[in-house]
Amino acid sequence: MRFNVIVLSSAGTPMLVKEKASSEGNPNFDNGEYIQKQPVPRDGAVTELSDAVLYLASNMSSCTTGGVSPVDGGIPA
Repeated sequence: MRFNVIVLSSAGTPMLVKEKASSEGNPNFDNGEYIQKQPVPRDGAVTELSDAVLYLASNMSSCTTGGVSPVDGGIPA
């Protein structure tokens, strides 16, 4: 039995894009300032996150266990 963890950050999903558009100017939802502080200053692409999941679900990771895989743009959650 294998156990692995993927630590995600924000991803440019349709839901996040809609939330950003409707929250423009809202100080409680200032994702822009957070994003600019990341070493990779952008939201993650959905494919970047799903690729990590697919890797761990595939035979390519058959010897990977107990791992924590950050897919977070450089800022831990």
